[in-house]
Amino acid sequence: MATKSFGVSGTKLLMGFVQLHRGAGQLETAWGRFRNFSAACSRQQHIVHHHGTFSPRARGLRLYSAISSQTPSGNSHPDFQPQRKQQPSDADWADVMERIERDVMSSKVVLYMKGEPEAPLCGFSYKAVSILKAMGVPFQSYNVLADPLLREAIKKYSQWPTIPQLFVDGEFIGGSDIMESMYRSGELKQILGVYGKAT
Repeated sequence: MATKSFGVSGTKLLMGFVQLHRGAGQLETAWGRFRNFSAACSRQQHIVHHHGTFSPRARGLRLYSAISSQTPSGNSHPDFQPQRKQQPSDADWADVMERIERDVMSSKVVLYMKGEPEAPLCGFSYKAVSILKAMGVPFQSYNVLADPLLREAIKKYSQWPTIPQLFVDGEFIGGSDIMESMYRSGELKQILGVYGKAT
């Protein structure tokens, strides 16, 4: 059995109770009876919903959920179809690995980082840049955020899972935490002293 929410019909019913009992001076009694009637309707609605009969509002939500969960058909516009990420080929991997090898050997100090030295885009890259600047060491940097393939390839090249990464004369030194530890101990200064400052 369908039930109606308290709206126009409910207001009319309330006014009917008031008119019925106004002459007898029983307005308070009328209001009490109306509250009992409303409570009975609420219990009935709960029972009907419990037994699987959904209200129009619930059916509307159910319909909306069914529509929103549908996936675009194959005939839909390409802009609305799922986009698949193209995987790099073996040749792409070979090219970027050769580029890394060439870059780390072309400068004395090389830093792979997120962002640029003037605007690092993560705290660890900021720390690495700050250490090198504090030591007055010129360095060549590469922003891995500008090249997703480079970002993954440098991790494979160095066998190190995080960015930034510091190379000195082609040798992998470590990330920002290792750089900080070596800087505090004086070891990083010694390494850069052995290899000389970058040009």
